[in-house]
Amino acid sequence: MRSINWRSDKPSSLYWAETQDGGDAKVDVSPRDIIYTQSAEPKLSEEPEVLHKLDLCFGGISWGDDYLAMVYESWYKTRRTRTWVISPGDRGEEDNNSGTLTMQSEWFFTALKGHGSLCRLVLLPFESHGYNSHESIMHLLYETGRRIHKFCVNSQGAKFFRVNKSHCGSGFKVQNRW
Repeated sequence: MRSINWRSDKPSSLYWAETQDGGDAKVDVSPRDIIYTQSAEPKLSEEPEVLHKLDLCFGGISWGDDYLAMVYESWYKTRRTRTWVISPGDRGEEDNNSGTLTMQSEWFFTALKGHGSLCRLVLLPFESHGYNSHESIMHLLYETGRRIHKFCVNSQGAKFFRVNKSHCGSGFKVQNRW
């Protein structure tokens, strides 16, 4: 265990980081640390909750509230550091990485757009960090084909694989800067 502390955003709640490398930095493992949280007085069958998984070494957390925390990680050899903005209290049931939010993607999209980048944000409903449903896979094919056609293929003479967007389902949130 690397660290155990009280959460400053919740009464009687603890958080801690458990090493997955046995404390040996020479061991190559992913994730290297897992951050857990739990009430100081857990119910009988209550298990610790995974807050976030880190590939570098846990460096600390700055707590905002139940919807905002910043997790720090770093690696001693390369001096690489990362800061994650997570939402510890807002976990979607479909999300298998419980520390992330679509809000992070929206912030990243807004930052890219603000710098003039050509970018597109597509949020798929009822999906985690991958594509499982037929509608999502069809929409992925549509988006990929559209991007290849727009940026990689000479549109005058090229034959192009098309996916009819009407087969892609509904509920997709799309923001564009093309």
